[in-house]
Amino acid sequence: MPNAAPQPLTLEGLLWRRERWTPGALVLRGGRVAEVLPPGRSPRGVPVFRADRVTPGLVDGHGHPSGLGRQLGRLDLRGCASLDEALSRVASAPGDGWILGEGWDQERWEGRPWPTAEALEGSARGRPCYLRRVDGHAAWVSEAALRLAGLAPGTPDPPGGRLLRHPDGRLTGVLLDTAMRLIRPPRPTPADRERDLARGAAHLADLGLTGIHVMGAGDEELAAALLLEARGALPLRLWLYALPESEAAARLVRSGPWGQGLVRVVGVKLFADGALGSRGAWLSEDYADAPGERGLSTLPDEALDLWLRRADDGRFGLAVHAIGDRAARQVLDARERSAARPPLRLEHAQIVRPEDLGRLRRLAVTPSFQPLHGHDDRAWAEDRLGPRRMAWAYRWADLVREAHSYVLGSDLPIARADPWEGLSAATREPWPGGWPLAGPMPRQRLTEAQALRGYTTGPAQAVGERGPELEPGARADLSLWRVDSAGRWHSAGTVLHGALRPSP
Repeated sequence: MPNAAPQPLTLEGLLWRRERWTPGALVLRGGRVAEVLPPGRSPRGVPVFRADRVTPGLVDGHGHPSGLGRQLGRLDLRGCASLDEALSRVASAPGDGWILGEGWDQERWEGRPWPTAEALEGSARGRPCYLRRVDGHAAWVSEAALRLAGLAPGTPDPPGGRLLRHPDGRLTGVLLDTAMRLIRPPRPTPADRERDLARGAAHLADLGLTGIHVMGAGDEELAAALLLEARGALPLRLWLYALPESEAAARLVRSGPWGQGLVRVVGVKLFADGALGSRGAWLSEDYADAPGERGLSTLPDEALDLWLRRADDGRFGLAVHAIGDRAARQVLDARERSAARPPLRLEHAQIVRPEDLGRLRRLAVTPSFQPLHGHDDRAWAEDRLGPRRMAWAYRWADLVREAHSYVLGSDLPIARADPWEGLSAATREPWPGGWPLAGPMPRQRLTEAQALRGYTTGPAQAVGERGPELEPGARADLSLWRVDSAGRWHSAGTVLHGALRPSP
């Protein structure tokens, strides 16, 4: 929390109140909304900040701020249009130790080839490399990294993961999901983790966010968050869903959620499968472009059942990563057979069979989805699923209609962190010519009110809080916007518990 009580402030602009735009002014005192006035009626002696639009503070419902900060400080492979471009960036990496990078995507490259360890050798000049795919569910490593880890053709696939292999059995250098843990690059120090989180959090606040639901947080990330909060250096709120093996998760089991300031630990994040782009999403039928493959099941039924009971007893939430339709069904089936009813989120919900949609409301399961993924996947999603299953995919409007509540987010840094990008992806067609696939994306667009609800009321309800409002008495967490001639929103600043932070 800010160290000093915030000074009184008046905000003028179009206010998002009761799901409509209304010209007016908000008077803030003591970290709360004190008054809502007509425009031009600001109290005398109170500083005025003018914005084109004022909304309740936007909260990204699913992201990885430390990962964003790490990406901002590492070799960036996002946007590489070819394997050669990626290798050129690797070759430019300074230093002589490990090369750590983020963001490659073979779906952008001609022929969509998986990269190989052999291809890295010339660019890496014998250095060990660990390069995470854009979705975070695959790693591309060099031959030096394979040797250091002791991996060889005879190394078996670990449960919930896969080592990709050449036809002769040699390892290609691409590792999926839990197999990524077999490579152990240097561990970040506590100072590294604090710097990564500080860098990521500052970037998000600059984009207009006042909070984020941190998915898959480890004890080190929690420690970094608490240090930043204690120093008054945290510019937004963090609601953390802990990794199941962490001490934070163990404390949740013992005593439930905790944290009263900017950092709250509210639940546990589980993984039922991998990602669609790396063919790790667990499908009920074979991949259309890889007969015989159905993805990865990474969460045994008995483990999911146990966590449902633990969460119910400890009164904390569960967020389960489930991209494929079979993974989504596993989560819904577990809820159906259990008497436990903790808050339960279906993270991503990208492919849900029609007969499972209606179960969301009946079983009180909250879909948490990221509209940018549907747009980013458009070049290859139909290849993975085929035309028939595309009708089950990226069904944002159907998810909103069939659930009691829902949460929107970005999955940053996998997708772009700017909340305007997420709102736009939910409500508009951002490319010429419309949705090019067989699926129903054009009729799955949300209204502006639905999209804003997913960034405000939905995240609050998911963690047991009252939805933010621009009404007297409400906590003054606000996002301030300027609007350009094309209608695009840009952050003018944020207000966190009444304290103004203008955007740079």
